[in-house]
Amino acid sequence: MISTVVDLIEFMYPTDNLKNLYLTRIPLEYTDDELTAKLEEIFSKYGLLFEIQVFNKSGTERDNDSTTVGESAAQIQQYTGGFAFIKYYSAVDAARAKSDLNNKLILNGKLIRIQFARRKNHFPKSRALPVNKCYDLANYYLGFNGWNTEIISMNLDTSTGTTACCTCGVKVSVPAQGVSTTGYGEWKETFRVKITGCLFHYDTDTKMRNLKFRSQCIHPDFDNYIYMSLFPDPGQKLTAVCKAKKFSYKIALEDAFSHLIIVSVSGKISVEINTSTPCNVLEKTDGVIQINELEEPPVEDEDSFDSYYLLDDSEDQDKINEQILLALEAD
Repeated sequence: MISTVVDLIEFMYPTDNLKNLYLTRIPLEYTDDELTAKLEEIFSKYGLLFEIQVFNKSGTERDNDSTTVGESAAQIQQYTGGFAFIKYYSAVDAARAKSDLNNKLILNGKLIRIQFARRKNHFPKSRALPVNKCYDLANYYLGFNGWNTEIISMNLDTSTGTTACCTCGVKVSVPAQGVSTTGYGEWKETFRVKITGCLFHYDTDTKMRNLKFRSQCIHPDFDNYIYMSLFPDPGQKLTAVCKAKKFSYKIALEDAFSHLIIVSVSGKISVEINTSTPCNVLEKTDGVIQINELEEPPVEDEDSFDSYYLLDDSEDQDKINEQILLALEAD
């Protein structure tokens, strides 16, 4: 009777130790780059690798956190050599590699020991894969033309004057399987403002002017205040907008892929929706207008400079310029 092997592959960081192989007794003659290339050549034959970590130094089996409480030093096998971690996306691929290579793999005349890692997971929640890793995983199991992406929404908000906030919605589809999922991302990027004016306070008693920098505002005591404003630097704003769009799209893609799960049944690949992944809160609040009810209108502090009106209209700016010219002529 042929047994059926089912393997579930998520678009998440592979933190399960059954997907992580621990290699010891590696010769120290290799450099880190040489050792990484050598191990990738050998272990990539069994499946797609997530990462290879090499530690080309002497150590003990304690580097795998494999010791138990009360274990004596004599019980710890000492060795001279480096060690490495080989991490797969698939637990089945990792098991096949361990079965075929343990105590059979020889590097530079030395027999390499392979076992499953026993590392502690310092991240209690699963983390979505980076976009480049999502592409690698999708291309490996679904093929280059087996999936596609589509931007379904892109909203930009720069009303604050110093921050570009972009929310993006992305749809990832697998046409052959009839499966699609959506993801949402948000990114805020601040940008600098350039000083295009300043505030002068004219003291009628001392006939002195005090220079004070202020943001966009209109002061009630306009006769004694002459000022211009701070405006966003167009170059800085454009850069912030581009970054906000780029990173919100990236986060949305990661969120969309995280809702997919690849199911391998004896080598046959299918794609399903990963219901264990929580939905992004942006999906639920997109397009919803929040309304606040106040029993009493807010009381403005007349002495507070921050309660003055913001300068947004070009007409107000023209009036201010006229006041500046009149004040200069009066001098």
